[in-house]
Amino acid sequence: MDLAPVLEKATAYEPRDRLPMATFRDELAAWLELHPGPVAPAHPAFRQGFRALEAATFDVRRHEAELRRLLPGQLRRLARAQHGQTDQWFRRLWASGIRRMCG
Repeated sequence: MDLAPVLEKATAYEPRDRLPMATFRDELAAWLELHPGPVAPAHPAFRQGFRALEAATFDVRRHEAELRRLLPGQLRRLARAQHGQTDQWFRRLWASGIRRMCG
């Protein structure tokens, strides 16, 4: 069973030409019954693209974790440089939502 015609009908430009959601669900369920295991893209370029995406996602998570670790201390240093003190300015900033960004 080929998914291309199902996907083409499901993504038709005109809404009246699209598959109803129930039909789309049934078609996908039938396809999954024929392909129970994980499906890897057939074309090597797609497989490389998935590996690149996984690597980029890993890098983004690593950079985000490092930023969350460094941000509070750097904000305190910035407050000290700009205002001569950190506590009151940093507490207001922290309460305003930076806390959510920092984990």
